[in-house]
Amino acid sequence: MTARVLEQRATPGVVQLRAASDGTTHIGGYALKWNTMSRNLGGFVETIAPDACNKTIADGGEVFCRWDHDSARMLGTRSAGTLTLVTDGIGLDYDCSLSQATYARDCAIAAERGDLRFSSFAFRAIEDEWGFTPDGFPLRTLVQFQLIDVAPVFDPAYFDTSSGLRSLAEARSLDLDTVLKAAQANELGVLMRERDPKVFDLGALNGTGKRDMGCDCCDECVTAEDQCPGCECDECACDGPTIGTSEDNDAPRSNPTTTETSQPGDTHWRVKVRQRRAALHQRRPF
Repeated sequence: MTARVLEQRATPGVVQLRAASDGTTHIGGYALKWNTMSRNLGGFVETIAPDACNKTIADGGEVFCRWDHDSARMLGTRSAGTLTLVTDGIGLDYDCSLSQATYARDCAIAAERGDLRFSSFAFRAIEDEWGFTPDGFPLRTLVQFQLIDVAPVFDPAYFDTSSGLRSLAEARSLDLDTVLKAAQANELGVLMRERDPKVFDLGALNGTGKRDMGCDCCDECVTAEDQCPGCECDECACDGPTIGTSEDNDAPRSNPTTTETSQPGDTHWRVKVRQRRAALHQRRPF
């Protein structure tokens, strides 16, 4: 991913008002949860791999706690020791010691009343992966990211998810406008399947237990023990421009050193092979 754009996500769950042993007031909750499917983010869903933000925590990087992600309503910071982050088997839990600022007291009252129903987090993705859910819906997995802040919020807005779509465009070498339009039309999965890379396993075993070799001049894969008179290689076998059945492949092969004669008006078999090879290359997706 070339550009690390700031993104925001929200986690449902009432923000807790916590009383500390020293008499100070704290708020907290799970800012994010591992392996939990998000809502539809505009053509795709998202999940977070376990320990995706561990690097930020291990490196001691600065993380803020801001009410509604507003820098004017700073509740606590990791560097000052007023914000504590802990990961467990569920996700990332934050605990913030509140000051006596008016907005901090207002935040505590809102939490006590149960009005703060979501926690949110801001991040910059470092590594993500794209695939599909078991139902075939486009899925983005956040593998690693830099955590910027955590925030208690009243009602998360429909956060801009174009940054996630930008990462998909980069990963699949797609035009960003095309990806955005496909997501808007709810056809992102169709676009992803069309551009899924095709993998050809030329080393797969055939039914006889022998390794198959791909042949550029026909649609058959045959054993490497045979020799192909219809192409300029010695690692595959076919009958030149004619595609035979499996029974035909068991028939004796012509000697590649034998000179074949052509009738008037016929095209030499080697020319036909080259023509077929060119046609096959035109049909192959790249």
